[in-house]
Amino acid sequence: MIVNSAPTVRSRVSSVSARLYVDAILFRLPNIYARAHEDLLAVWNASQSGEGSPEEFEAEWDCFSRDLKHEWRRVYLVSHVFLMVILALNIYTARDAVANSFLVLANIAAYIACFYGFSYTVLMPDISGVQHGERWMQGAERLAASSWRSLPMILAASSASIVWAMLALFACLLCMYAGLLGLYEPPAVDPDRVLQIPLGICVALGSVALVGLAHFGASFWAVRKLVCGPSGVVRSRGGVDETPVADVERVGLLENDKPADAEGDK
Repeated sequence: MIVNSAPTVRSRVSSVSARLYVDAILFRLPNIYARAHEDLLAVWNASQSGEGSPEEFEAEWDCFSRDLKHEWRRVYLVSHVFLMVILALNIYTARDAVANSFLVLANIAAYIACFYGFSYTVLMPDISGVQHGERWMQGAERLAASSWRSLPMILAASSASIVWAMLALFACLLCMYAGLLGLYEPPAVDPDRVLQIPLGICVALGSVALVGLAHFGASFWAVRKLVCGPSGVVRSRGGVDETPVADVERVGLLENDKPADAEGDK
């Protein structure tokens, strides 16, 4: 009886922790992506069952992929703006450990968002075209059963990094403003210490950086698999029809096996 209940307990713990992760860390942003993807999924299912035409799915996928690419570009641009602001504020928070801690957190979140934007806009192949849309939907069905790697959670990670950078930067500005007004006394600065941030906060910030980078790697790899598909697929960025490598080789063999007289007639 205990053996049979163990998977259920693990699944419940995973489901509850994933829900807390969505609500507390990702700010419920996956719910927005879930609603947008449900509309795309409805058109996909209709086209597969014969109730809808493939042209409707192609038009819906073009709209979805275009909006997704625009969002990735905005994340890339906004992350650069945050990094420039953080660099400018670094001079004024050097003697305030609390404000500097929030600034480091904003810096980590902005860099992670920059990694997302750069990877999705530069390193990711073009996702336009119905071939990419069909492959995307097939991969999304496999990810739907996962509590931690569902497609809405993966797509919301880049926007959540921007939100974390904005909140941390706002907290840093509040600390600076409170210090200027004399509402609180910043911690004393020890000139003999190289790192003014307390060790506990350094460990927490390092953990945030490691978890954020791990989530970035998993998200980027999952999205790239959705776009690129299996390794035996010839990819293109110009919207050209893609043909498996095995089919390309088979066509080449058929061309080589043509009789010589047929070639002479040409």
